[in-house]
Amino acid sequence: LLLGCALRLDEATLVRVRDVRLLARSGWVRTIGKGQRERAAPIPDVFRSMLQERIDELMRDIGDRPGADPGKALLLGGLTTSGADKVIRKWGRVSGIDPSHAHAHAMRRTRAMRWRYRDGFSIETLRVWLGHGSVEVTRLYTELPSTQPQERFVAGLDDKDTKETHVEGVFVP
Repeated sequence: LLLGCALRLDEATLVRVRDVRLLARSGWVRTIGKGQRERAAPIPDVFRSMLQERIDELMRDIGDRPGADPGKALLLGGLTTSGADKVIRKWGRVSGIDPSHAHAHAMRRTRAMRWRYRDGFSIETLRVWLGHGSVEVTRLYTELPSTQPQERFVAGLDDKDTKETHVEGVFVP
């Protein structure tokens, strides 16, 4: 949800199964962001099957409990933002990612940079998907440092890549 859909950490911890729409060729997650603004963020292909597996697992676990409402089930099982942050840092260490880069916001920014530079989405589209109040905020958020050639940066943005790439708060696990 963080790396795939560019959700903020607090948004990701509140996503319920009913907030996710998975279709054959697309998917969306609905969230309430800053300023109580509702938005829908796309779910990239590479993450849809993982998300479907998580939902299936959650539904099996909830299935037989009396009074359980699958529509209200938290996708991350009620993980708090601090708990989620600890998990992110732990898996960053296990994966060999520099601890200063293994945090939720780096994942959000990485997705935003992928959408802009690799996939070519417009700044206005990104503004909507990221839940920013203005295009200028989105432009600043996705700006490459002047020392980073765009071609070199884009080359490291493959979702299937397993090496770490870092550009001022952006990483690829």
